[in-house]
Amino acid sequence: NKNGHTALHFAASAGQVDAVAALIDAKADPALADKAKRTALHYAVSNKRQATATLLLEKGAPVNAEDKNGKTPLDYATGKSRAAIAELLLSKGGKTKRELAAAENIFAAAEVGDVEAIKKLLEAGTDVNAPNKNGYTPLHLAVRNGQAEAVALLLEKGAKVNAQRRGKTALDFAGKNEALAKLLRDKGGLTAKEIKDAGSIFTAASNGLADAVKKHLAAGADVNAKNKSGYTALHLAAKRGHDAVAAVLLEAKADVALASRSGKTALHYVADYNGDLDLAKRLIAAKAPINVRDGSKKTPLNYALSRKRTELAELLRSNGAKTAKELNAAGSIFAAAEVGDLEALAKLLAAEGADVNATNKSGYTALHLAVRKGQKDALALLLEKGANVNAQRRGQTPLDFAGKNEDIAALLRAKGGLTRLELRAEQDILYAAANGYADAIVRHIENGSDVNKTNRRGYSALHFAANSGYVEVVRVLVANKVEVNAAANKYGKTGLHYAARHGRKEIATLLLENGANVNALDRSGRTPVDIAEHYRRSDTAALLRESGGKRASELKPEEGEGDKADPQPLMIDDELGQLTGEEVNLTMTLGQSGPGLVIDGWPGERYLIESSSDFVNWIGVEEVDNESGSVNWIDPREEMASQFYRVLILD
Repeated sequence: NKNGHTALHFAASAGQVDAVAALIDAKADPALADKAKRTALHYAVSNKRQATATLLLEKGAPVNAEDKNGKTPLDYATGKSRAAIAELLLSKGGKTKRELAAAENIFAAAEVGDVEAIKKLLEAGTDVNAPNKNGYTPLHLAVRNGQAEAVALLLEKGAKVNAQRRGKTALDFAGKNEALAKLLRDKGGLTAKEIKDAGSIFTAASNGLADAVKKHLAAGADVNAKNKSGYTALHLAAKRGHDAVAAVLLEAKADVALASRSGKTALHYVADYNGDLDLAKRLIAAKAPINVRDGSKKTPLNYALSRKRTELAELLRSNGAKTAKELNAAGSIFAAAEVGDLEALAKLLAAEGADVNATNKSGYTALHLAVRKGQKDALALLLEKGANVNAQRRGQTPLDFAGKNEDIAALLRAKGGLTRLELRAEQDILYAAANGYADAIVRHIENGSDVNKTNRRGYSALHFAANSGYVEVVRVLVANKVEVNAAANKYGKTGLHYAARHGRKEIATLLLENGANVNALDRSGRTPVDIAEHYRRSDTAALLRESGGKRASELKPEEGEGDKADPQPLMIDDELGQLTGEEVNLTMTLGQSGPGLVIDGWPGERYLIESSSDFVNWIGVEEVDNESGSVNWIDPREEMASQFYRVLILD
């Protein structure tokens, strides 16, 4: 037609594969271009016709044909939706407009990173520093497009690293690309601002320009002058790792002991920022102070260790370097213990008035610190000198701080060391029982402790052990004449009730063998069988029934023991602090006869009564005081049908 479109162009554009095949079989030329110089392949690609593009390539369509704008089919294969077509074209040797230009144009080659093309063009005499019509050099373009290999090659072939285009250097174009910036910096690259400021010895030193530094010194610059930020030229050279510049400055008698505003010397900067061994050796040879502390109280060795610069740390150590804590060791028992300085520690402990159990401002003893840092020899010395093996810091003993260090733990154990929990177990028989420390229970008994001791709420060691399931503790207690039928606190539960609640069959067996009353009643009138069956502890319930256990409702008057209360519509579970799961039986419609909600509790308790219609969204209705031991409560709100209630004990 008038635009030069053939039937093949239309068929390719529409993705009519069969029509394309038929036209080519009928001698249609797949390389024929329209007036815009676009071939059928251009149209197939731009319209995402992959099958058509595949067929055209198979039939000889030129993969790199250029339209009037110089664009190839690959230039049109943009975006995620054309990714597969792009791969197809690349597999057939497809290139973009820029890539085709790269073979003949160093600027295009630099932009796309075609290293081989750059080499050939330079070998053919192309000027590596010539700018294009827009003022960009090949280096500028390679940097702008992030072509690291091309940048390295151009620099190697003599590209001027600081050539400017409208006041910007290659380093300015690098932006936040740190890898490219380093490539350029290593070759003396500067930003335009840095070049403008190159009149100062500080900028020259910071950027590794040794010759420029020499010129400044020859012109009378003060080698030890400080810039407005408090740095000397040597500080800046050391911070950037410019050994050659440091050599020039040291030859000009730069003072290696001068500190910046932060208190850092040149050696601090090497240790903190780069770890350059040659530069560190040069500074040490120039008598740089090895153990001076900066404003953060850190020595060069502190920085070398924190930055994990192993070789530098070894170099510093070989020249007498110490960390700040090691320097402090001579005057502080805490620092000496922490760093394991036995000589200093022994001297300090031998001094008049020395207290091996003194604590620092954070509450640590020297023993705590030695353990935390794994200083085994210091630990042994402190224990030998009478350190309290169970001294506590915020409740933690040295053994708590030992963690997984078995050698340290063994040393502490050998001297009677205990963990925080073990120590408390040794101090309180009830805590020992509640946490399963059977050996501690034995020691308590040997020392005359009362196995039937209760806390202020009426719980004994047996109640705690039965509730938590510590069989060995129960075994020790029953062997030492514990009262197996003692009722716990105001709820009247025995150890057997607790064993039944949690299905502790082995404990229940021990208790029954030692005289536990299988049908004891708690204050709500429940037997162990009632509780075991309510909580579906079938094995324990079966054991209890085999031993004569019954539900309260099954007991004859002479079989029950304890205070048998009248059945209550609501029971409070002391372990959960709320109802036992019987809320579903407490539906109450206001206005009905009867007492409403009845709470059987203890005088002086305070309750929060909550309501819900779905067992999820509980709403507080009222706080109620229990003055007499029983509360009759009616919802004070307007009548609300199908409400469920629960009670939380507040105090």
